[in-house]
Amino acid sequence: GWDLYIVKTEPYQEVISTLSEPDLYLAVLIVTVIVVFTLVTILLSHYISQPLKALTREVGRFHNRTEKPNSRRLMVKGDEIFYLREEYYKLQQRIDSLIEQTIKEQESKREYEMKALQNQINPHFLYNTLLSLRFLNRIGERQKLDQTILALVRLLSNLFEKEASSHTIREELELLQDYILIQQTRYGNNFDVEYHCTEEVLDCKIEKLILQPLVENAIFHGISSYEDGGQIKISICRQDTQVKIKIWDNGVG
Repeated sequence: GWDLYIVKTEPYQEVISTLSEPDLYLAVLIVTVIVVFTLVTILLSHYISQPLKALTREVGRFHNRTEKPNSRRLMVKGDEIFYLREEYYKLQQRIDSLIEQTIKEQESKREYEMKALQNQINPHFLYNTLLSLRFLNRIGERQKLDQTILALVRLLSNLFEKEASSHTIREELELLQDYILIQQTRYGNNFDVEYHCTEEVLDCKIEKLILQPLVENAIFHGISSYEDGGQIKISICRQDTQVKIKIWDNGVG
């Protein structure tokens, strides 16, 4: 009824096989595209992540101060991460500069405060010492007068002739012994001083006159009112990586 005519016949299997070939080509193409896309993604990820990881490691090294930053070689000049790294490097240098400047300022401030403290101690101490020397001269204690004058000369020589603000614990104890001798002269030997110092700490460095104000407080505020029996104990020893200094007295507190 359609007015159709059979021109040619083909086996069914041959017709199916010709239709399946485009599907195979399409499948191969899709797999190839996926593989290429995956490789490109991995390469791009590696290209981006490696500089970021290097920058992260450098931030960690800078934070922990374990080693000098060295990840600039991993940066490719021209990309955003390179410029980020360059800005971070400038910030890092600025921080280092500020830290160094702050340390210098703190050291200068500490040295100025120590000198100011020494200058404050010296006039007061000299005034009282000269009064004691005058009293010894008046009562005729020539030997004790000579000992006290020599102790004062040694003390002033160490304080004024050496410009360094620090010295060894051994030198500090020598200064302290001269200072205590002068104070014992002033207060009539109404107190004794015991030293308990280990040999290993004697060459350690400390600030000048770091012990003298503490002993001075022990004398003036602790045992100056005692007629006899005052005791001061000075203990210096190593405790782990530090030096422990303890000054104790049996005064009124």
